[in-house]
Amino acid sequence: MISNTLLTQHIDAHEGKVFYDNLLAYKPYSNKYFPQNRGESSTSYNRRPKIALPITSSIIDRINNILLSNISITSEDPKLNEGLGEVEGNYKLLEQTRLILTNAMATGQTLSIIRPDGWELKTGEWVWYEHGWVYATNDQNQITPVISKEQNNITYVYIDEYVWGDTTHNLGFNPSFTTKNIDSYSQDTSLGKPFPERFNNLVVEYNQVFSEVAKTLKILQSVWVTNNDIDDPSRPISLDPDKINFMGVDGTLEQVIRQVNTQPEADFLATLERHIARAAQVPSELTGIKDTTQLPSGIALALLMAPLSDLVERFEPILQDIILNLYVKSIQMAMALQGIIVPDEKLLRELIDVTISSNIYPTTAQDEIVNIKDLFKLGLITVDEARLLLNPTVSISLEEPINGNE
Repeated sequence: MISNTLLTQHIDAHEGKVFYDNLLAYKPYSNKYFPQNRGESSTSYNRRPKIALPITSSIIDRINNILLSNISITSEDPKLNEGLGEVEGNYKLLEQTRLILTNAMATGQTLSIIRPDGWELKTGEWVWYEHGWVYATNDQNQITPVISKEQNNITYVYIDEYVWGDTTHNLGFNPSFTTKNIDSYSQDTSLGKPFPERFNNLVVEYNQVFSEVAKTLKILQSVWVTNNDIDDPSRPISLDPDKINFMGVDGTLEQVIRQVNTQPEADFLATLERHIARAAQVPSELTGIKDTTQLPSGIALALLMAPLSDLVERFEPILQDIILNLYVKSIQMAMALQGIIVPDEKLLRELIDVTISSNIYPTTAQDEIVNIKDLFKLGLITVDEARLLLNPTVSISLEEPINGNE
């Protein structure tokens, strides 16, 4: 039975990608999320800045960096262990792992399909139907959600052990698997929601306020006033940006002096930053939207990282499943192409050991130093932030260890 939440999932997947790719500043997304105000002219609307800050992708990338920082894929079977290395190189599986994990977080659930020459992803546009995964293409060859069999101009693509669309492949295994996010719909727990849905409304609000402040400053910088004593009523002054009014030969022009207080907006943006960080479970010092002046160390740092650590732990089983599926399907494909009998998927999964180490808690002072260096190397903190963290711990020059490979 086809899920009635599929269309909603398709829409959410698309919007999740909009937020991850920071497309709020581009049409048609700016028109949707920053609509024209009532009574606002088209000229004023077009002049209004629509600014997309790199918040969503920064948060997702930081989570992924932690999850992918220390992974080991091995097997006690020497021949299989050698095969793991071969398929990793042939199919670039570690790069594919990051892509699938990022895609799942940004768009919700994804369908990964292996072909003889590589992998491809379908996001939020598939469903389990009768005997395998299915997605559809319309007459423009665009991927569309499968809602019912009665749709017109639809070509259905089935994927199971023997059929791929209208082609019989006889691989003996289903060359596809699914990945869902940690967030699911209450109506249907099999469908994963985009991670940015937790805070996308806050991001829109943040961009809206930031845009209004930018608009105010931008206009004030380019509006000119004139000597009112020689104002001509028949030619009223128009205080528009970049427009200078001719007020007679004796008229004087002066640029408007900034006399606007944006502190309330700044306070509100700071509040939104905290709420975004709380909703994302990523400390605001690591979201890319906070200018850090001082970070705690030791136990305080561990407490700061606690929500992020909890989130990472919840993602670890999903990541482990992605890796297992990628390697198992790739090995099955390699064997099928070589004419070798494809082993049972369950047996392969039992023979492959995937270890993920993503502990981000500092313990002793030395462990804390190593942890801070790792955070820097992964791009989670800047050099200045690393200095602030290390200063309370040790008194050393940070130029060499941070910039070097020690």
